[in-house]
Amino acid sequence: IALPAAWALAGVFSTTPAGWSIVAYLGVVTTGVAYLLFSSALQRISGATGVALALAEPVTAFALAVAVVGEQPSAGAFAGLALVLLGLAVVIWTEVKAKPF
Repeated sequence: IALPAAWALAGVFSTTPAGWSIVAYLGVVTTGVAYLLFSSALQRISGATGVALALAEPVTAFALAVAVVGEQPSAGAFAGLALVLLGLAVVIWTEVKAKPF
């Protein structure tokens, strides 16, 4: 499903060795290894911790987009960030409440 959209937005794929290197790096290293590590970690942590980590991912992406790329988020983006942080707070609060120290 993504290939037609990629072709429409970016044009025909460059079949040069540099193009294949980029595809291999993005597909194997940045995505494949990250999800392999994440899925192996999910076997050793609680469900709430897994949800907290999954909710932290878009917050990190938001922060990096603003700090590194210089994006100017809209009010809707900040509202979405607030909702994700609220969900993260609920998960953490529930986990702390369930496990007394």
